[in-house]
Amino acid sequence: MCLILIVISGLPVTATDSPAVGVVDVTVSPEQPAPGEPTTYYVTIENNADQTYEIDRIELEHESPFDDPDQIWDVAAVPPGGSIEVPITVTFDEKGLHRTQVVVYGSTAETSANRQYPASVVVRDAGTDVMLSTSTPTAGSGTEFTVRAINGEDRPIRNINLTVDGEDVEFNTTNQLTSGMSANEERDFTFRYVPESTGETELTAAFAYTTESGHEQEITKSTSVDVSEPRSQSNIDGQVDSPAIQLTGIDVVPEGEHMLITGSASNVGTDSIDSVLVRVVETENVEPTAPNRDFFVGTVPGSDFGTFDLTAEVSDDATQIPVELTYISGDDRITEQTVIEVPTTSESPNTSGDTSTIVYIIGGVLVVGVLYIIGIGVHNSRKDDGGY
Repeated sequence: MCLILIVISGLPVTATDSPAVGVVDVTVSPEQPAPGEPTTYYVTIENNADQTYEIDRIELEHESPFDDPDQIWDVAAVPPGGSIEVPITVTFDEKGLHRTQVVVYGSTAETSANRQYPASVVVRDAGTDVMLSTSTPTAGSGTEFTVRAINGEDRPIRNINLTVDGEDVEFNTTNQLTSGMSANEERDFTFRYVPESTGETELTAAFAYTTESGHEQEITKSTSVDVSEPRSQSNIDGQVDSPAIQLTGIDVVPEGEHMLITGSASNVGTDSIDSVLVRVVETENVEPTAPNRDFFVGTVPGSDFGTFDLTAEVSDDATQIPVELTYISGDDRITEQTVIEVPTTSESPNTSGDTSTIVYIIGGVLVVGVLYIIGIGVHNSRKDDGGY
């Protein structure tokens, strides 16, 4: 037995069996990443052998494949007594515990020396999220779409860009920007949209932002809504079916290259009416234009009114401007449409009658004046002839 021990002790020890070269530390940053957040493994390799250690590649083993490259080739050469730190960056798509292992493949001048180091990572729930909400929309009428952005992180986020989109809908604006949100902050972003047709449609919001570490993230969510038909339509003469809100005091005057439509949304009932919106309806001869394609009057108390201004471009042969009125009365959203007559040239400032009257007056004064002068002349002539 002693002889065997002596023989074994005299055999050379290979680098593969020697602890002279090894992975001495692996740190992960961030320690608990969110899904999709870049996660970096900092691998420290130390060479205590008397030969240079050539690192061929470093591989990160995982039970499922990574989306990002998970191998680094031809890393470096670690001299005797030296050390090196190598970063490997990957992303995890799913939350939970991820058992990973760093494997370093390398060699010295005499033999290969591969090293392994276990390093598990816990991926937490994403700290940011969005929630979508909207009231039941009606085809052709404006509806609010609210996106609640939630920053559940314990650190701020910045460079926020929220964009919205939808099928067969027209948004008043498709994106809103803000410089940032503080830790654990919630904020509502409100958009207005008009569905173009009835039936089921989909609204989508994309919440893009930059983390404190400079990584760009984006969360996209969608919701389906059922667009209903308008509850009521007005007759062509502008008489609406519902007595709750009526458009009164309508005036149409040319202003530059468009028509300015002013008036009042009058509440003829005793209860408040909410979300009153007046808008110009586009036709072949009428086009809503800035600055007031539509006008949000808001809440109108009972027996009260709210004023509005609309602007539209009309063609020369246009005779009517269609205007749509939507509002919420109780639990009902009501949509009505009326038409406003386009003033003709003869109806613009009515000065023809006044001018004729003035002409008649001036003519009468001139006639009286001429007769007076003639009368004086006849009178003087009789005096010259000896009359009185």
